[in-house]
Amino acid sequence: MFGGDDDDDFTPGSSSKLASLFGAGKSSQEGNTSLTYTAPKQPKKGQLESQSVKGQAVGQVGGPTVSSRAKLSIITVKAVHAYKLADGNYNAQGKLGAAVLGNAVSRVYQLLLYKGKQQHITSACISPSFQFVVQANNYATFYDDQMQNWSVMFESSGDATEFAKEVGLARSNALGEQGDHNFMTQDLLFGVGSTATEGDIVDVWYIVFPLTAGKLGGGEHHRLREAAESEAEEGELGGGAGWSGKGLQAHDNIATSPCGPMEG
Repeated sequence: MFGGDDDDDFTPGSSSKLASLFGAGKSSQEGNTSLTYTAPKQPKKGQLESQSVKGQAVGQVGGPTVSSRAKLSIITVKAVHAYKLADGNYNAQGKLGAAVLGNAVSRVYQLLLYKGKQQHITSACISPSFQFVVQANNYATFYDDQMQNWSVMFESSGDATEFAKEVGLARSNALGEQGDHNFMTQDLLFGVGSTATEGDIVDVWYIVFPLTAGKLGGGEHHRLREAAESEAEEGELGGGAGWSGKGLQAHDNIATSPCGPMEG
């Protein structure tokens, strides 16, 4: 359905094409570790602004800020089939590239949808409160900086899980050590079959990764059995895990301090 040239735009190896979208020069082709992304001006007043990373702060209301010369690097890129909500219906927007961009020093992160070499479709600041809602069949939904709702379908469960994991890590890294950062969760993979209800006993496999300078280290595997609880209650993994309502084989990314993220 899609030619090889289209697929090349959405793979990590196509970073030279993606670089043109961020205004990067020849230096970006030698690893693309510091691509500069300049967001477009917003069309209407009263909408959340996605400001220029090169010129101004980037973020939602109350979000992080960054110096005028901070640059966002490509963290992950995946191909998606995108749908834009309008008049109560999701309208197909075709095959797009979805990228997570970030700067660990400034703690600024963004989700970008793009097409081809230079066409920016939309972007969303990934703040600690950013909601990336994982759904069945490799779908996920989110709101961009203009509060426009999007639905994206990844081409495999592996792509969907990896992308959601990077979004979750970006949310955690964006918060840093501010406030009472004890617990943050991000769904990675939608469960199957019947869901757990309060009082059910569930088996949970989880991997503990140390998180250093925004990067995951080696993981240690663990297993526990506990009662399904709501997010308001506290289980062995800490308050907010919320196994109630999860289906079989559901995956979550749980960032907690000081142990780092737990992937289960």
